[in-house]
Amino acid sequence: MPMQLRRLVVVPLALTLAAALGAGSAAAQSPVALRLEALDGPPGHVRLKVVGPPGAVVTISRDGTARVTVTVGASGTAVADRVDEWRCDRRDLTYAASASAPAATPRIAAELTVRTPSCAQRISVRAPKRLRRGAVASFQVIDRWGLGGARLRVCTLPPGTARSCADRVALADRRPLTVRVRVRRQGRWTVTAGLRGYGPAEGAAVLRPSGGRVRLLTVGDSQVQILDTFISESLRSSGVPNRLTSDARISTGLSNSFFFDWLPRAQQLGAQAKPDVSVVFLGANDGFNLPWNGRTAACCGLSWVKAYAARAGRMMDSFTRGGRGVVYWFLEPVPRDAQFARYFRAVNAGLRRAAAARPGLVRLIDLGAVVAPGGAYRDQITFEGRVVTVRQSDGVHLTPAGDRVAVTLLLRQMTKDGVAVPRR
Repeated sequence: MPMQLRRLVVVPLALTLAAALGAGSAAAQSPVALRLEALDGPPGHVRLKVVGPPGAVVTISRDGTARVTVTVGASGTAVADRVDEWRCDRRDLTYAASASAPAATPRIAAELTVRTPSCAQRISVRAPKRLRRGAVASFQVIDRWGLGGARLRVCTLPPGTARSCADRVALADRRPLTVRVRVRRQGRWTVTAGLRGYGPAEGAAVLRPSGGRVRLLTVGDSQVQILDTFISESLRSSGVPNRLTSDARISTGLSNSFFFDWLPRAQQLGAQAKPDVSVVFLGANDGFNLPWNGRTAACCGLSWVKAYAARAGRMMDSFTRGGRGVVYWFLEPVPRDAQFARYFRAVNAGLRRAAAARPGLVRLIDLGAVVAPGGAYRDQITFEGRVVTVRQSDGVHLTPAGDRVAVTLLLRQMTKDGVAVPRR
């Protein structure tokens, strides 16, 4: 890496040196200057060239403290290596050089200000070329300046999971600081490392699904019909091959297990489909009484919300499979009917409670923030500059255009999480 040092100022402060240095009489009549020049060199250190009379002993100082002393050679030059270390807190460094000769002659001096590179590019992160599910991946954090000792904030970001960070110290001599990560599921695994006050460097590697296709599971009530195909097709057109397993059950929910019980079905789907990514849209038919702590909880108080969260959490666990998969669950957008809206608020409260207990493994897609902004029901919205009819005449279900809005929001989140990574 070039040092990018730049000579800014050269100020000769004295210009004469007598002929006592052994030059001929003609040279004795000519003044000889002292000059400092910045040189490229190994990253991390200031390297200077001294130009002056042969035999002169030159001391280079900064802020009144001597940094190095060199003797000018017969060629009239000398090189001072490792005069100083590059710094993050002060890029402009001014050096003063003073020279004396073996003979009793006047002293001469020079000055140079050097601008060192910014610390913005000091740290790099090297990612492994390949990842293997279940194995430990080693990311390497490198101080490109080779100085070491810098305090770093190092973070790991698994696909769809919350970031975890720790303070580490960079190693000297460009030796890598190794960050080890257990790779448990497909998607983008990222490690970042940065100095305080500077943007972090990033290294990322992608674990591709076995067989090259994402195992996609979509489940829910009638709301997931049509939506499931849109999700699969949109992923495929985005460069993410997938194998879709879909189970849409009309009029079902988590609180009406007397009609259909999703909990054993979820266990079965998780074991059979082994989903990398599960998408759930379920809850529009809920609001029935639920058992809780030996009693019956009616919708929509806190006991009911807790009971609903417990059931939703069991379903989530069936799909995340001990951390090997991630779940995206759509919150229910505000419906037109006020009584339904009351039920939907309780359902969403239960889903938020369940997801909060599973950070990084479950993402909630707040569809209502877009199709019902401000919590107010709307048939139409403006989305990406176009007026879109998003609700059917029943005031609950999405139109096909509304489904496409939902898919757009989902894919944005999946891409942000590193779960949907296009093949190159």
